[in-house]
Amino acid sequence: MQPSAPTAVADTTNGLNTSLGVIIDKMQNIPDIAFYIAVTIGLMLYVIGWFGGIRNNRWQAVLSTIVAMAVGFFALPVPAFLVKLTAPLLGATISLAIVYTLWLFLIILVGISLYETWIVTAKEQFFNHS
Repeated sequence: MQPSAPTAVADTTNGLNTSLGVIIDKMQNIPDIAFYIAVTIGLMLYVIGWFGGIRNNRWQAVLSTIVAMAVGFFALPVPAFLVKLTAPLLGATISLAIVYTLWLFLIILVGISLYETWIVTAKEQFFNHS
């Protein structure tokens, strides 16, 4: 009988395993307090937005959200590339957290800007003639 070949394989990814399962595992390791704070802030912002005028412009808000989500989804290769670029410097978990947090901010700004363009600019254009 010949001896079996070693089963260990050298890690050539610099600690970055980009499978979906690994990313989901890392997301599930977020502390519970961060989850509760995020959900509370999200609900609070929704209530503030509701009384601030979203209820009068529901469809524009929904359409802005859908467009921002589509932009974010179809441009996901950008943050994936940035994670691969920064992971050797910062570590996979920290790189993933920083890049995707900044990516979420960008997509939120896209949605807000689109909503503001449709609502505020349209109102200024049509109702503020002197």
